[in-house]
Amino acid sequence: MKSIVRTFASLLLLIASPAFALSLGASGETSGAVHVGDEKGITITSKTDVDVKSGAREKHEMMSASGTAEVIEKTEVETDLSPISVHASDTDSSTDETIHTSAAVQSPAQLKAFARNIVRKDTDVRDVSVSSLEVSVNHKAHARIFGIFPANVFARTQVMSDGKITVTFPWYTFASSKKAELESKVRSAVSSSLSSVALSAKLSSHAQAEILEKTITAVNADFQADTSASAK
Repeated sequence: MKSIVRTFASLLLLIASPAFALSLGASGETSGAVHVGDEKGITITSKTDVDVKSGAREKHEMMSASGTAEVIEKTEVETDLSPISVHASDTDSSTDETIHTSAAVQSPAQLKAFARNIVRKDTDVRDVSVSSLEVSVNHKAHARIFGIFPANVFARTQVMSDGKITVTFPWYTFASSKKAELESKVRSAVSSSLSSVALSAKLSSHAQAEILEKTITAVNADFQADTSASAK
């Protein structure tokens, strides 16, 4: 009986003490510890639900002995930043994707839906690949085969999290001048999005979606301008 009373009293001290702190581990366990005077600290471990795909938000409020409320909050953190690749052959008109803008993307699942929606609707984009380090788009562009014959080809534009931007044309187009022009246009389009992640050098799902959207807008505008110029 004395043991039960002693344990109950220890629990009350644990909850009331301002020294109490919570930590959330990757396994989804929460733990708290308190030290009272010279007594050995008491540790309690409990399970909590954590979404391993999108992270979880944990908020704990405790009342200290002085009557003031102490709040410990864990902000939402993405834990799944696996690369996502979508090819035109992976989508069809029956695919129902509801994420239409980068502003709506906050998780890997929403990012994949957004990427699928882009490839499904934009016939000038053949495939896209996104990760926390890179956004890559395979898109239509104007070039000259062997530097002589005008043609539409597929070029690949890559935007790295460290700010490096590369446009690669098929080897037979010799599109060096066009390559530099397109890289400059994409750099201008995504510079503001890259500046927000310069310190972490990691792209969140939202940043990947934003850079993907801006890159495609830039390369499509360039392709349409060249198409109009050729028609004239």
